Amino acid sequence: IPMSLPNTVIDWLASNDFPEGERNGRWFFVGRCCNDSGYTFEEAIAQLSPYFIEDNSFAYLEWKTAIKSAFKY
Repeated sequence: IPMSLPNTVIDWLASNDFPEGERNGRWFFVGRCCNDSGYTFEEAIAQLSPYFIEDNSFAYLEWKTAIKSAFKY
């Protein structure tokens, strides 16, 4: 887990706490935290991909898009 992230994000990653209906928003927030911590988008994806669990309602591309949108600001 990238330790330069806020404790809330570390907790979400450690417990895979990304409930349906909140996943995009939470992953966007995680992306913002990575951006604020100086990660590039590519570095963020590399660091976060072990914590992503794809399922029928949340595909890899949607996950990656949620994070990428955080790097536009």
